[in-house]
Amino acid sequence: MKAKEFRLLKTEELRSKIEEMQEEAFWLKFKLKSGQLDKSSTIRDNKRNLARALTILGERVATSEDSKR
Repeated sequence: MKAKEFRLLKTEELRSKIEEMQEEAFWLKFKLKSGQLDKSSTIRDNKRNLARALTILGERVATSEDSKR
């Protein structure tokens, strides 16, 4: 997913998507170690998407805390 697509999600949807990606990262690593993973680039793609989503979530949290002050 692109950053634009993550920004369109609501905060709760974004959090659930992050949880899904974290679980997927676990299983991708597991498959890599057991030799069942065909393309190792999927791990890199998953990590990058996870980082994008976490960055956007962090931005939202930071802006909501700033507005409370």
